[in-house]
This record gives sequence, structure tokens and C-alpha cells, in this order.
Amino acid sequence: MFENNEAYKKTLEKYVPKFPLNPRILNLGCGVCYEGTEIVNHFKGTMLGLDDKEYIINSAKTNNNGSTEFKVINCRDLSSLTESFDIVIQRHPLVSGTWQEVFKQGYNVTKEKGLLFATLFNLNEMLYSKKTLPKIGYKILTCEQNPYATVCGNGLFKIGTDGFVIVAKKEIKKKTLIEKLKEKIRK
Repeated sequence: MFENNEAYKKTLEKYVPKFPLNPRILNLGCGVCYEGTEIVNHFKGTMLGLDDKEYIINSAKTNNNGSTEFKVINCRDLSSLTESFDIVIQRHPLVSGTWQEVFKQGYNVTKEKGLLFATLFNLNEMLYSKKTLPKIGYKILTCEQNPYATVCGNGLFKIGTDGFVIVAKKEIKKKTLIEKLKEKIRK
């Protein structure tokens, strides 16, 4: 089986701190969301899983408990979401030009001081993400190879599921002097 929930559970326990009671979690590009139960159990919160394919979301609904809601939404445009999230999960993003936009969209719906937890297949994806995330506004807390990664595939094709981990925190945007003055004038 491609997914290894026990390894993912250990990864969460090692890298992601517990959050205050009942955090709201967003799983961007959730796919069939095998990891959903592990995420919800670890954080003791509720989760919204997004993917752009209806048949994938239908499969995800059968893999998870009732504390996860699923929607068919393209993660490159989250403008239809009306809430913000304590934690954003991006598992196995195919980080190319489109994933930079997904990282930005996730940042826009993350609460101040909220976390991004991303797992990546390989070193190139990790290096790309490590370079991209600070430009968006995240402060990287952890960026390293995951000791709990499981190898899948055979022959020439072998990858580490969740091979690298990045945990980042949404930075509080500092107000410029002009913004502070405008705020004072309004009061």
C-alpha cells in the first residue's frame, strides 16, 4: 500500500506541536486523504479537505471520519473560502509554478501565527519550497529530511513518501509608519 499512516502519525508527533483546543485545519490538495484521521486525531480539531476533482473528493469521504468536511475547489483560487485556518497541510505538493500559487493561497487563509505543515517527496521539492515560502511571508521553523519516511516503488522508481518536512509559521506583518499614522488618524 502506498500510504503508511503509522509513519505519518510519527511525523506529525515529531514535527508539529499540539495546538490550542479545536484548531481548524485546511488540507490543500487532499487527494483521497488517507492521512485525514491521523491529522484530526493529532490536533483534536476539525478539517476541511480540498481537491479539484469530484471523484477524488468522493473517495476521500469514504476514507475519513465525520470530523472532516470535503469540497471540490481548485487550490490555486481559495477566494470562495470565508474562514481562516490555524493549520494548513500540504502533503506531497508537486511544487512547480502552480504550487507557488497554492502556497500563496494557503498563506492568505492562514490565521496570524498559524502553521503550514508540508511533506515533500524529494530534495528538489524541499529546496524549492524552502526558497519560496519566506518570499510569501512564512518563517521556516523546520526544514529537514524525515526519519519516518517510507520508501515506495521498486526497481529504478523509488521515492520516499513524506521524505522531507517543512514546518513554517505565518509571520505577523509589521505595519509601516504610514499605516500606523493612518490608523492613528482614523481613531
